[in-house]
Amino acid sequence: MIRKFIFAFVLTFTGLCCHAEGYNILGVSYTNTFYHFNDDYSWDINGIALKGGGISYLHGFMPNPSIPGAFEIGLNINFGQGTSSESEETKIGSSIVNAKYKLTDINVQIPVNVAYKISFDSKTSLTPYIGVDFKLHMLSKMKSLGYLYTPDSTDSLELLPTKFEEDWSNLFDKKEMGGSQYTYNRFQLGWHIGLRLQYDMVAFGVQYGTDFIPAYNELIQGVGTPKVKTSTTNISLAFCF
Repeated sequence: MIRKFIFAFVLTFTGLCCHAEGYNILGVSYTNTFYHFNDDYSWDINGIALKGGGISYLHGFMPNPSIPGAFEIGLNINFGQGTSSESEETKIGSSIVNAKYKLTDINVQIPVNVAYKISFDSKTSLTPYIGVDFKLHMLSKMKSLGYLYTPDSTDSLELLPTKFEEDWSNLFDKKEMGGSQYTYNRFQLGWHIGLRLQYDMVAFGVQYGTDFIPAYNELIQGVGTPKVKTSTTNISLAFCF
């Protein structure tokens, strides 16, 4: 249902764009997405920062050419990967597990912006904008890695480390995650704010955004409401035409 809505929305908006004069922006970007785990989440880590990049296309059109305001719609494809900087320590009998978590994500976003262009001369302009983004995760997987400390058979007071690395788990698969209540949201809705500096046909942009619909949010009896929210910083270099 969500995919059908997004598809219909994009077709309608694209139709409006095609009937208005506008501009196009094609760019590449560096992205840093932070997954923040709240206190109810069972892991003893603050979060995971995914560093990566992406490609983006943006089409803007001005309903009234005499006003420097514009509507923009685009398509972004992003990739990110990161490992938690903190370790989680768990005691199992006489053994201790010291683990970090690694996360990989590929997503497609449809940003919709309201922008206002401030021109300094015929070639130089500054454009602040604000908007919402529809994010669909194509792939999200996670695994744990670290060390398992077990007692030495000859000296029970000494723990010997053994390095381990688990297989990837699909965050949308209820079997791999141990139940439907532990699966992540494939779709997210968020908002963002940004600033784009353009000189002639080249533009440099900075953007920050967070989500309305978190990556994970579930009420679990006896645990609370574990939640994983995301925030993204984006730095881009683009070609305008």
